Amino acid sequence: MSKDTDSLENQILRLPQEPGVYLFKSAKQEILYIGKAKRLKTRVLQYIRGQDGREMVARLLKKSTHIEVTLTQTEKQALILEAQLILKHQPRFNVRLRDGVRYMHLILDRNTMWPQLKLVRQLGQLKQRQLKDVFGPLPSAQAARETLAFVQRSFSLRTCTDFEFKRRQRPCLEFQMHRCLAPCVQKCTKEDYQELVAQVRLFLQGRNLEVVKRAEKQMQFYAQQEKFEQAAKIRDLIFALKETLEKQRVFDRSKPDSDAWGWFRSGSLGFVSLLPFREGQMMEAVHFPFFETVEEEDGELLSSLINSWYVQGYQIPKEILLPVEPSGIHLLEDVLSERANNVVSIKAPKRGHRRKILDLANVNAHSAYSRYHSQEQKKAQILQQLQEICSLNRLPRRMECFDNSNIQGSDPVASMVVFIDAVPDKTKYRTFRIKTIEGADDYGSMAEVLERRLKRGLLEDAEEKGWELPDLLVVDGGRGQLNVALALLEQFGINHVPVIGLVKPRTEHKKGLFSATDRIVLPHLKDPISLKSNHPVLLLLQHLRDETHKTAVMYHQTKRRKRIFEGDLDRIKGLGASKKRNLLRHFGSFEAIKKATQQQLQEVSGIGPHLAKDIKEALQSSIKDENV
Repeated sequence: MSKDTDSLENQILRLPQEPGVYLFKSAKQEILYIGKAKRLKTRVLQYIRGQDGREMVARLLKKSTHIEVTLTQTEKQALILEAQLILKHQPRFNVRLRDGVRYMHLILDRNTMWPQLKLVRQLGQLKQRQLKDVFGPLPSAQAARETLAFVQRSFSLRTCTDFEFKRRQRPCLEFQMHRCLAPCVQKCTKEDYQELVAQVRLFLQGRNLEVVKRAEKQMQFYAQQEKFEQAAKIRDLIFALKETLEKQRVFDRSKPDSDAWGWFRSGSLGFVSLLPFREGQMMEAVHFPFFETVEEEDGELLSSLINSWYVQGYQIPKEILLPVEPSGIHLLEDVLSERANNVVSIKAPKRGHRRKILDLANVNAHSAYSRYHSQEQKKAQILQQLQEICSLNRLPRRMECFDNSNIQGSDPVASMVVFIDAVPDKTKYRTFRIKTIEGADDYGSMAEVLERRLKRGLLEDAEEKGWELPDLLVVDGGRGQLNVALALLEQFGINHVPVIGLVKPRTEHKKGLFSATDRIVLPHLKDPISLKSNHPVLLLLQHLRDETHKTAVMYHQTKRRKRIFEGDLDRIKGLGASKKRNLLRHFGSFEAIKKATQQQLQEVSGIGPHLAKDIKEALQSSIKDENV
């Protein structure tokens, strides 16, 4: 037994036999795994005494150097705290859903008197009080946008920004198209608007029958008041809702709202299908993979998964159907009931109506797994082909590409884009400001950025901070760019990272070679490799290159806009750093400041009429320069 393991075991032996949460940590203070226990010492000792011989547990212990605990008064408190900590820290050894991909959600933004519906992806950025107004997850970005468009078309909530709302003096085109009630210019009462908000909430909860009943009552009220235009609008909403109801598969309406969790496991990969049932209607299913963790059995894994899922703010139904009974089922029911403010029942049915629903969820999970597995196999085949074509020693699971962007040498920047298993991983994207190179020097800029990147890749904590060295380095260019990268790798003594180049057709045209497609440049081959334009390997490399170029250009444009904007403001007499901060706080962004009128600029603390006029003139000059 190693010294590190001895140290870890000594820490565990000193743990109390109390309920609480335990955190395995690395030497760099990274939280690797979070768990809860009724008796901390007994539970954690199971990891180090060989009672679980799986590889994942061995890897966890190898990386762990110490353990921290938080004691709680009850096991229920430990369960709640565990879910909150997992959501906050996302440890790599806890159950992972969809591995880094976030779902789209809809949120009713109640920060203003006139709420609006928005798309949101990262729930972690929301406050706890906002989670009750979140609806989802939706199975895809397309489904989310289609739902948002339907709600805006049918319920007429406002779509403008708060800034536009405040400065609006006449109704916009949305009002003319009968897609907004124009609360910005008092075309509707607050009560009417709040009724629409209530109907939107019910619709997003799947309670369409209740929405129809409320809408019919509202239509009759408008008709009695001889407000026939409003009544006609409500009538159209009722027709749209009834059409939606007809398309949905109806089960037994007498049964309580429920979530059916189906799953399928194969090796280290599993798949979950969540089928929500509201008012007897099956809503759109959500499917996601989960990856092997140190959970010991199905029941414990399900308990952790369910707890982690609903703590994010998703709607908790009265009934949750699971393929197997989760560990600590009564404790989990208590926690979920407390969150939902009503009694929540968890069942693992063996027969009857509920079993049929669960079987349907399991079939969906198996089907989703098959599709996912097929896609993963295709990606693996493409990577294997890339390995063979480029004579690589290992599979290029992590690929990186770099690109520079500037306009005649001004605002020079660069980007690093990372693909993991042939898929973009935006959490690992990086952007750089060029610090040492003057003018439009592509070779010099690439050398600077690659040097900074490689230095970080050689640090001890490179993997923890997302800077581990790639399996393949791709440069956007030919032999010149390739030689720059090779020289730097040799300088740092890195001989296990291969480099290839991707030559654009226009580069080849200068040499008199009229190739129709990009070509691959290898260090050991004199001539570039030509592939068919639809070859999967070429398409993958082009995707990587184009994504890198787009990221660099977007970062350059952001820096350029900011420089032009701040440069013009710096030349304004009487506008110091404090007043510039006030401008940004008041309007929220540079773009909003540019759109502001002189009168609106005067509303900012410290900005008088003369200064507002000078700012407006400078902003007009800034916009002209930006469009050059």
